[in-house]
Amino acid sequence: MTPRDEDLPRWRLPGMRVRIDLLAVTVLGVALFAAYSVHLKKDIGWDFRNYHYYGCYCLENGRIAFDISAAQLQSYLNPVAYLPYCWAVDHLKPLAAGILFGALAGLNLGLLYQLSFAALAGLARRRRVGLALLTAVAGVWSPFFLLLVGSSFTETWTPLLVMLALLALLRDAESPAWRLVVASGLALGAAAGFKLVNGVFALALLLTIGTTFRRPGFFRRVAGYLAGAAVAFLLVAGPWAFTLQRDFGNPLFPFYNAIFKSPYFPAVNFADARWQVTTLAGALNRPFDWAANVNFGPLEFPFRDLRFALFAILLLPALAVSLRRGKSADPQAQPLFNPAHRSLLLWFFTLSYLLWLYMFDIMRYAVPLELLSSLAILALCDCLIANRGAAQRVFVVLALLGMVWVRASELPRPDWGSTWFETTIPRELRAAHALYVMPDSAPSAYLAPMLPADSRFVRLESNLNILPPDRYLGPRALSVIANHAGPLRVLEGERFNIEALSAYGLSVNLDDCLTLHTFADQFNFCSAYRTADGMRSTVPLVHAPLTAQQAAAFYYHELLANHDFQQGLARWEMGGSVETLPTEHAVRVTEHSHLHQLVRVTPGTAYRLVVRARCPEPGTFTRLQVNWVDNSGRGLAPYLSPIGCTSQWADYAAVVHAPAHAAAGHFYVTGNTELPVLIQHVSMAW
Repeated sequence: MTPRDEDLPRWRLPGMRVRIDLLAVTVLGVALFAAYSVHLKKDIGWDFRNYHYYGCYCLENGRIAFDISAAQLQSYLNPVAYLPYCWAVDHLKPLAAGILFGALAGLNLGLLYQLSFAALAGLARRRRVGLALLTAVAGVWSPFFLLLVGSSFTETWTPLLVMLALLALLRDAESPAWRLVVASGLALGAAAGFKLVNGVFALALLLTIGTTFRRPGFFRRVAGYLAGAAVAFLLVAGPWAFTLQRDFGNPLFPFYNAIFKSPYFPAVNFADARWQVTTLAGALNRPFDWAANVNFGPLEFPFRDLRFALFAILLLPALAVSLRRGKSADPQAQPLFNPAHRSLLLWFFTLSYLLWLYMFDIMRYAVPLELLSSLAILALCDCLIANRGAAQRVFVVLALLGMVWVRASELPRPDWGSTWFETTIPRELRAAHALYVMPDSAPSAYLAPMLPADSRFVRLESNLNILPPDRYLGPRALSVIANHAGPLRVLEGERFNIEALSAYGLSVNLDDCLTLHTFADQFNFCSAYRTADGMRSTVPLVHAPLTAQQAAAFYYHELLANHDFQQGLARWEMGGSVETLPTEHAVRVTEHSHLHQLVRVTPGTAYRLVVRARCPEPGTFTRLQVNWVDNSGRGLAPYLSPIGCTSQWADYAAVVHAPAHAAAGHFYVTGNTELPVLIQHVSMAW
């Protein structure tokens, strides 16, 4: 006798009933994958640095037409799906964010268990629970799913929507209800809205519903599914599509432009055809390449997975076997699956695989198939082997073999740290109204949210292709560069690409650059100028406009004691004889009669140096000077910058970075020659 779900133990709360086994497996998955995410450490993937994080900033601040391809072609992908991860990056400690999204990935174990449990209607309760658990564990033991846990990729949680759609369709096969089919459409329409590549699963499920055309209410189910998918897709992707249509004339810009014909992109249906499989031989070879760990393009990262090969081997003989067996009096001859469930699952898996192979053949997009592969193998075992006990034993062997065979790559991930990006934007990059020109294809757009909100970003090379200045988005970029009135900067992460800069009439001042290190990259920021305007039009990095109020806001941790000499020379060490001038609240210094004070510093940290000086005699220079020392007191290369001053009080400032291995610095109050300099105020702040 087949057990009913109602016969299984449940945990009761007011107004709800929860199966204990499902709750236990879900909690186990959440805990295990949260811990696994902690083990993997912080995500520094190319996609996160290039467009996941920038996309959220772009969406929240309406920058899609303000910047030009800041995150390359990926700038125009719907960023809604990345908003939760961006929120976690901005508001949580890195470790907490990793735990949260590892736990989210862990929900796949519980839902895959429930899907397997619902399909295995022909087993007694204990075996049903055990086999469903093995199927779920073997499913999540997938190389690309394991690779992406805790990262910003949506492939760790959009499979939940695919499985929810399948659950609804299986329930409809048991007890027909058009609302379940609508729910299935809603789930996959939302998945496609979050990421267009999930459209292959939405189409596969529509075709799967098409195999049930003999059932009563077929057209109503198809209509309900399409309506649900359309509503969910429009809710998730509609606002972004409207924005793209308004600004670029293509709601899916830059994709399918042969249809929409936006003037800002070639009239082609852009797709990465490098890895698409269009031949039967290629389709048959792929699963065995994956099993053998053949390292070629579509793998993205080396991996090994036997399960798709097992599915292909079992599918061929299954085509010769009827999917609907006659009922047998022998209990051992009863199928493990509800035959309708088995048929739907196999149709969906096979159609999804073929569509994905033809459209993409990029393994990251096939994570839902990875998760479902063990359940699909179990369905084929049930189809081919009449004896239930034998089918279960064969599947257990294949599932364990598949798990042992799996090899997953490990991405380089840094320790969690206390901040996500592990960098501080220096004062030179906080100038207002700066235009940052990006001449290469480095993943640098994640810096945009850290820079002032009125900064603008124009990328001249997108995905290794230089943007032609005479067509598509090129004239927009030319106009922005030609009419920009603030500082011009080049943001370089891979190469300066002089060819691209020259095509847009730009020159870069390589003598005026600043290096910025982040958690994953090193970037160079250099001042630039329009070639026709000449180098004198350059706004240097160190002289970029910054109000005193802005500077105070950025550098307010003062290191110097008695920095305005209100306590005379207290806390200062003298070299030679230094005179105080009470009437001017100042001190008189020369090169050999100076003051200095030792302060602790942190290597790599930016410090703002300020002296307020007046030089009574013409041609006099003061000096900004810090002599760095390491932990042993050994001197390092000092910072020394002579500054000509006038007879009027004025502030002279610079931002310096403490060198590697610096533990302290001697800040000097000094002149540059023996001509006297009056100093009223000094500062060394971070």
